[in-house]
Amino acid sequence: MEPHAHLDKTFTIERCRPAQAGLLAAIHAMHEDRQHWTRADIQRRASAALARAAANGVTHLRSHIDWFTADAPDAWQEIARLDTVGITLERVALVPLTLFRDPADAGAIARTVATSGEGCLLGGFIHSSNWDAAAMANLLDSAGPLGAGSGFAY
Repeated sequence: MEPHAHLDKTFTIERCRPAQAGLLAAIHAMHEDRQHWTRADIQRRASAALARAAANGVTHLRSHIDWFTADAPDAWQEIARLDTVGITLERVALVPLTLFRDPADAGAIARTVATSGEGCLLGGFIHSSNWDAAAMANLLDSAGPLGAGSGFAY
């Protein structure tokens, strides 16, 4: 069981080095690296990670997938299309809390996740740098009626 992976970010260390230590610096470096995230790049890196996980005995893997707008990112679809090599894959939408500020966007994100198939969970990136009580309420309100599971990263 691998409970916390990031298949969209895997195998980027050679081209993505944070300028300083810490979570926010790493997030900034990863945002810079997104310029390389073509569908083919995502598929190549995530496939390699799944193959390595399977070779090491992983049978269940939960991957957070970064979202940047109310629309699903390419990685959400690309990772869904992968041959999971016998691994049960869960995809968790890792959405910055600020994207839930608008109730319409919160609902759209939750609907997308809820209709994406089995093993898809709605999640939020919740950090002191982006705390917003109204956005948190919208996240929870949008997930409930749709039956979307929830997974939170903070």
